[in-house]
Amino acid sequence: MIATTTVGQWPPTAVEANPGAWCRISEAHMWEFLEVLPPIYYAGGFAVSEPWSHTAEGHPTYLCVSTVRGRHYARHATIGDAVRLTRELRAEVGL
Repeated sequence: MIATTTVGQWPPTAVEANPGAWCRISEAHMWEFLEVLPPIYYAGGFAVSEPWSHTAEGHPTYLCVSTVRGRHYARHATIGDAVRLTRELRAEVGL
């Protein structure tokens, strides 16, 4: 699912307001997240390497960013889930 957000909205606020959904972010925000800390790369995107929170099972969740068709999206997820969620995002936007 892709949340309807304003591209210029501060991404962590948009992501928190739309749990379980990808939120569209600007290219400037994508670069900010890429450069703020060493990224954790996964198939289809990257995560900011400082955990945002943890699941009930104790697995860390991160702010994950994926780019599809030149548009950038962010959401919270574990690294394992981020790979699957990125595949689903690509299918949703038609790749």
